[in-house]
Amino acid sequence: MSKIDDFIRNVTKVLETERRFLKRNQKELVNAFMDVRKRTSNFKRINTDSIARSLHEKVETLNLLRLLLGISETYFSIDFSTIWQHQTKITGYNALKKKIKDDIGFAYAIAEYLLRNYDLKGVLKVEYRGEELIPFLAKMASVGKSAVKRGRLLEDIVEERLKDINILYEGKDKTVPGVRKKIDFAIPNFKNPLALIETSFYGSSGSRITQTARSIRDIREDLNKSGKGKCILIAVIDGAGWIARQDDLKKVFSYASYVIQVRTLNLLEEILKTHVPQSFK
Repeated sequence: MSKIDDFIRNVTKVLETERRFLKRNQKELVNAFMDVRKRTSNFKRINTDSIARSLHEKVETLNLLRLLLGISETYFSIDFSTIWQHQTKITGYNALKKKIKDDIGFAYAIAEYLLRNYDLKGVLKVEYRGEELIPFLAKMASVGKSAVKRGRLLEDIVEERLKDINILYEGKDKTVPGVRKKIDFAIPNFKNPLALIETSFYGSSGSRITQTARSIRDIREDLNKSGKGKCILIAVIDGAGWIARQDDLKKVFSYASYVIQVRTLNLLEEILKTHVPQSFK
């Protein structure tokens, strides 16, 4: 299997998956919504206790809340697990759901996380009638909402991973001497980088993907011209938009030292330990 085939197999296709899920679980999601509304006194008292108890007692509440926020299963499990890795070895969305059901303390941790990192109060205060809820969830299941507007950006997930592995880094969106484009992350710093990380997530095809591929090419060429050819360039990219732009995808693989996806983000630590072990604290 080629690198391109492997990438396509692992790409995060949020919208298609969520639509199938919504079709199968409409009744359960509506019941979870009614439970949250009851526990929060018609959304007037949205707090850690009310959200945690609904999460613990209603298995679909987590799905309801992440869909309202526009977060995919993959993003949620990676984002939360990255932050809490030092406290729990649980990985994967289904494992998180089971832990919430079995452990009320863990349900409180999830509730605190959602209220602290997302506008949960905002989306719950929107007035939904029963027949409006499922169409709204379908709308929020779009990759664009998940990656850009409602959820944490892919850059944020990568940054949480960098913090977790305890490596020296600088970011985001600063320039490296001799490189024209602003870079998302530099290790250990932008002045004398040993590794650079660029991120992008596209849920649909478009010219922006071509621009991203060109940017990766330009960064590599500028690094070579400025005497920084040994600096590794890591592209963290994902989204179904890349499937329709395989020529651009091939260019990214040609110019980046490594290409990582959301589902393979665990490779980041291994790559950095191999190439820049001196940058770990």
